[in-house]
Amino acid sequence: MSAPNSSTTYHWFTTSGGDDVWQVKLNNNSCLTVSEASVKTESVLEFADGTTQATAAQAAPYYYRRVSNASNKTTAAQVWADTLVVEDHYMSRGSIEHDNAAGFNDSNSVLYTMYVANSSTSAVTKSFKILKLDDDVYIRVNNVQVAARTTTYASQNLPLTLNISIPGKATSSSPSKVSRIDIIKNDHGGGDHEFEMYCLLLDRPGANQKITFQEFNDTYAENDTTYTP
Repeated sequence: MSAPNSSTTYHWFTTSGGDDVWQVKLNNNSCLTVSEASVKTESVLEFADGTTQATAAQAAPYYYRRVSNASNKTTAAQVWADTLVVEDHYMSRGSIEHDNAAGFNDSNSVLYTMYVANSSTSAVTKSFKILKLDDDVYIRVNNVQVAARTTTYASQNLPLTLNISIPGKATSSSPSKVSRIDIIKNDHGGGDHEFEMYCLLLDRPGANQKITFQEFNDTYAENDTTYTP
């Protein structure tokens, strides 16, 4: 496929494969190619304000959050089976913060679900640091409990640490391994209801990025409480 010449800003043609294509010449002499199957550029996109974009934007990561009526649930399936109080999406790259003003923090169970993808062949360890906890927290990876803490004690100067392992993909040529992370927090009522747990669950963008957010969809569903990869 060749770019339009200098006197042409756009043209319509049929490729050797029989696809009808509309091609537009951009200001930097690259091309925007549009077909029924895809939209593709041959260079960095530059916008009217001078900013550029070299890669597609990623979806903002979030937990699916579900609050159930009972305060003793320890699995996603139990929370889903219990009476629903509220549900929403909690924007986060891994950390969770609640204070006493959060009404749903009293005498109930709160589920946080996120799918993550590991692009490496090795398991990756992530550490959750708990500064405040009332009362219990359980962390599950692919429907298996991997960490838990049942105490109200935590300290800003000496946080509690819960480590989890996110499995890697089978081979270097395999697609990224997707895992489901479920965090269940219980509050038994009375006193404090605060919860602060911090984790850089998703890696920073760059050459060493392994763990990324997997968007929710029909395959990676919010309500798939028996998920196994």
